Amino acid sequence: MKHIIHRAAIAVAFCTFFLSALAALDAPIADAAPRSPKPHVVQKKQTPAFEGVVNINTADAGQLRMLPGVGATKAERIVQFRAKRGKFVRIKDLRRVKGFGKKTVDKLEPYLSIKGPTTLAKKRP
Repeated sequence: MKHIIHRAAIAVAFCTFFLSALAALDAPIADAAPRSPKPHVVQKKQTPAFEGVVNINTADAGQLRMLPGVGATKAERIVQFRAKRGKFVRIKDLRRVKGFGKKTVDKLEPYLSIKGPTTLAKKRP
């Protein structure tokens, strides 16, 4: 019975110490300058710099490079993939090309087409 009372006393002492330590952390420090809360920054959604679409089945490497985030290497990969495997059936099939994951294809999807002419151009201010 004595050891149970002893353990309870230790537990009470520990809890008292722990709570006083927490209270000390919450107390302001005299030397510290008051913190101002970080301003909430709202990022504006960027408006697309392009309008129109690129037909990924007919576009050449130069037209594909107009897509945001697509450089010469990625454009050439699309052309080579298309020459080897044929036309894209769905826009999502672009994920089978190296360098085009789900996020990239989702970002480019508003600018892509598998039918019709390529009409992508920079937006005029």
